[in-house]
Amino acid sequence: MGVYNTKEWLMSHWDETLEWMSKIDGISEREAISFYRYLQQHGMFAPSKRTRSTFEGLVQKKAWKEMERLFFKYKQLWNGPDIGIYLFPVQSNFSLFGDRPNKSGLALGDKMFLFLSPDVDKEQWEAVFVHEYHHCARMEKLEKREEEYRLLDSILFEGLAEFAVKEYVGEKWNPSWCKQYTSADIKKWWRSYVQDHLMLSKQNPVHDRILYGKGMLPSMLGYATGFAIVEECAKKWKKGTKEMLALPAETFLKEWNQ
Repeated sequence: MGVYNTKEWLMSHWDETLEWMSKIDGISEREAISFYRYLQQHGMFAPSKRTRSTFEGLVQKKAWKEMERLFFKYKQLWNGPDIGIYLFPVQSNFSLFGDRPNKSGLALGDKMFLFLSPDVDKEQWEAVFVHEYHHCARMEKLEKREEEYRLLDSILFEGLAEFAVKEYVGEKWNPSWCKQYTSADIKKWWRSYVQDHLMLSKQNPVHDRILYGKGMLPSMLGYATGFAIVEECAKKWKKGTKEMLALPAETFLKEWNQ
């Protein structure tokens, strides 16, 4: 599959959202608008004069060719899955985590969406690509059904994805939450807020409250915890991303709790 030619879709049908959304594999015309709104929560643009400029900047910087290069690179490195990749302009000033705006992504197993701006370094493009494609590669290795994933899985997915960014792109390109908290803080909050909820499904609202650190919880709590767990285990085991890609979440937890 690889990188779809969304550049041509947008050049031909810029204002016709339904036209290009219904070209996405597995999305019917009836589902297209509701799926588009879902993608907007993760950074998908809305057609406007400003986002047209973003799109033209991506074309000028050959973003589609760069995504093809990254796909080939990491598919080979990780023996990763052959998925569909959809590149679109990002919403203006969008930031899912309040950190390093103007880039985002979403992994859905057999497909991946990247929402980018020409106004960031190419290393930031690669960081988003690595994070999301790592999710897809890990999903393929674990062979779990979507409904089987729990909060513990989500925490390790995010930690491993950002560890991969650190390993392949550089620590400079990790978001601030990777190093925002001390190890002592993480352990304390783990006992107070996380450890009793590890079996929550994604459908339970408490799952995302802990993962993203909503309300009174420390910001990005689940993500930061996952990164801390993976860093500590990688150091103990002397392993890198490739060696840890298919390890069950429980393996990390057992090591970290020793």
